[in-house]
Amino acid sequence: MNAYIISWFGKKEIREKRKEIHNTQVEWLLASPNIKKIIIFTQDYKKGEKIDHPRIQYIDSTEKKILNGASARNVLLKEFYNSDEDWGVLLDNDTILYDHFSGNNIFKEIEEITDPQMDFVDGVIAFDPKKSPFNKFYKEHKEDVDNNLYLHITVAAQCACMVYRNIKKHKNKEIYFNPELKALEDIDFGVKLAKADLGIYISRNIILKEMGSVVSTLYKDVEERKLDYDGYLTKLCDSNNIDRTEGRANFSKMRNKQKKSTLLVQKSGGQCKTSIDNFL
Repeated sequence: MNAYIISWFGKKEIREKRKEIHNTQVEWLLASPNIKKIIIFTQDYKKGEKIDHPRIQYIDSTEKKILNGASARNVLLKEFYNSDEDWGVLLDNDTILYDHFSGNNIFKEIEEITDPQMDFVDGVIAFDPKKSPFNKFYKEHKEDVDNNLYLHITVAAQCACMVYRNIKKHKNKEIYFNPELKALEDIDFGVKLAKADLGIYISRNIILKEMGSVVSTLYKDVEERKLDYDGYLTKLCDSNNIDRTEGRANFSKMRNKQKKSTLLVQKSGGQCKTSIDNFL
């Protein structure tokens, strides 16, 4: 599979640090034999900032202004959908996976899934340790996590790192991000996928490692991002009949309508070992 990265280094005060982080990411991807090509959508790159390597392809923005994350992702989604690739991995320019458990072997493990009943798995996202503790779960499910892909259904697609099926090639569907959104574009994208009867899963085998700032450099400050987040969350929930709990979207109703909400898939052979219909 190929990796698809949106990349903008930002302004002078953060540029060198973000470039250093991105270069670390590229080195990590090049070390994975299961990533055939790294395709990077660049915005405002300066001379000498590209990496010369036969496995790296750059697509330069032709826009005078900096595109938001949703618009930038759409450029790469179109590239992916029009390819003959079965799977791709969508990434921000500062994210990799921790080497624990599957690490970058996840790319090979997903491509090796052969069980036809797994056709409803259309995307696999990394587990984010900032949002939920991992160690307790691992101690309780160590054998299952060590020997299987342990997957939970989700709606909130986290595209900082998502292994994604080419739904145009396999299911004759073409879904894009909403370019009008400055926040929550990942969640909005996940809702679109769920409504199109496509399955996105969180894997307990891959742990997200964000090396850059928590706050996107597309925003002036934390307060601006919070205002955008709150406003878009209200619109998202209202337009899709999604409940809110303590200021957050509650997707339990939407998740419970989907089947196969918890999956164990054998790492060797790619066969589905266990499927549980009730969301856990």
